[in-house]
Amino acid sequence: MNTKHVKTRLLLLFMIPLTGALSSSIAYLFIKGILELSARIQLLGPYYLLLPLAFLASQHIVSRCQEKDSLNNEKIMDMLHQSRGNVTLQTLPYRLGAFVVTALLGGSVGKAGPSAQIGAGISNGLLRIKPGLFTPFQQEVLILCGISGGFTAVFGTPFFGAVFANKILWTHGDTYKRLLPSLLASFSGILAMRTLGFEPMSVFQVGSLEIDLHLIFLLVLFGIFLAAQAFIFIGIVKTVDRTVLKLFPTKQKKAIAGGVVLILLVLFTGKNDMLGLSQPLLYRSLSGEAQFAPMPYLKMLATSITFASGGKGGILAPIFIIGSTAGSLYAQMIQGVVGLFAELGMVGFFAAATNAPLSALALCLELFGFQMLVPGLIVIAVSHILVRRSSVFTTQIRKVYSRVERN
Repeated sequence: MNTKHVKTRLLLLFMIPLTGALSSSIAYLFIKGILELSARIQLLGPYYLLLPLAFLASQHIVSRCQEKDSLNNEKIMDMLHQSRGNVTLQTLPYRLGAFVVTALLGGSVGKAGPSAQIGAGISNGLLRIKPGLFTPFQQEVLILCGISGGFTAVFGTPFFGAVFANKILWTHGDTYKRLLPSLLASFSGILAMRTLGFEPMSVFQVGSLEIDLHLIFLLVLFGIFLAAQAFIFIGIVKTVDRTVLKLFPTKQKKAIAGGVVLILLVLFTGKNDMLGLSQPLLYRSLSGEAQFAPMPYLKMLATSITFASGGKGGILAPIFIIGSTAGSLYAQMIQGVVGLFAELGMVGFFAAATNAPLSALALCLELFGFQMLVPGLIVIAVSHILVRRSSVFTTQIRKVYSRVERN
């Protein structure tokens, strides 16, 4: 190995934690700012009445971007697979701008997607300081480190950030070669976040669990229940998207109609918890507070309508909220412990809806502790096995199984 290769690898070893730290820190500050601003806006009154304008504004921001297709959630997945992570920096302000408008005015979106895009943008920016310095594979590793750092910023969970980025965004082979650098980047990111004042999310403390046949039966039944909810959610997303496209062929009509429908949904139910980032709703569920029984289905509808109407943002946070509120619903049905099933519902529904069981298990252990290993494993395994070939990330499923069929 010559001196040039040694220097390049040493520089890569320096760049991996730097990328993770910058990605997590900037994504964390961005998320924190959005959440604080969102809370202030909600105090001003019925902010959701501006939803049609929010979707119109999001459409306008997208129309100003020369690479409009790259702002579509599925196109972003395609880009990360086909171009091996080479995210176009010019589109990043448009993505984040459309997300901010959508989230602040009530669109049901999540923050994980924008956080991952921030990480990808930062890593690309660092690579462009001196183009050609790293090999294509090393560039992929650094980009994935940035994405892992972005995912880590969502909950402060480095294992989840690294595993999920590798599983969802990189479905081709040799994942293990990227996983260790991703973990190093994610742990560098959480250390950087702590210096900025990050505090772990407060959750329901389960304590010691006695795993008996009765509990196992309830957990298996819960996994089946979550799989059914995942099928319902995936079906709603596809049905709403097709229906809106058929009834409202122009983007402007989609935006106005979607906003009006969400306003009517709030007025009819008297609930607006399903709108926006819904962070308080997630915190209440995970703290053990019973939620409005139809809330998971309201969140499914709000999320589906938001994306069909032109809203931009991530879908992971809505998935987590649907899962936790579904757990609350199940606990009320069987008169069980709401906090326990809300936590298991969050990770079990996530595993089923995204086809990412290992990421779900990592999230379960990091957020809720190792006492949740066996219950989490049962619920995640059952829900994932039953759903298996379905996912809200259709690009992921299409690529994974087309490769399997070829082999």
